[in-house]
Amino acid sequence: MFLKISLLIISIATLVFGAERFVDASSKIARNFGISDLFVGLTIVALGTSAPEIFFAISSVINSAEAVAIGTIVGSNITNIALIFGVSCFAINQIKKRFSLESLIPFLLSFLLFLFALKDLKFSLIESLGFIGILFYFL
Repeated sequence: MFLKISLLIISIATLVFGAERFVDASSKIARNFGISDLFVGLTIVALGTSAPEIFFAISSVINSAEAVAIGTIVGSNITNIALIFGVSCFAINQIKKRFSLESLIPFLLSFLLFLFALKDLKFSLIESLGFIGILFYFL
């Protein structure tokens, strides 16, 4: 029991020390390249919050549980979108409704391509390139 508690304390201390060194080194590198500390901080936070999901997905694939990895990734994306949308709705008083044909066309194209892709329940290379093309058209 004493050994486990000691290892836990040493592990936490090592983690804190390593994190401090990582952040300091990242800030120093960013300053050398003229990148703001805010950008580096946000990037580190983004990587830190995504790291458990990435390692879980890699572990799932290694253990031949690809469905678990896909479920984790899809579920995480849905959760992130829903949370950001929900917080945004609280922050904005009123959402302005704008109808634009320019934004409707890519939506319809991607929906039709998705229906076409459902016929064999697999995304081929051509279908994937079609989605990427629609994305670039939209952007």
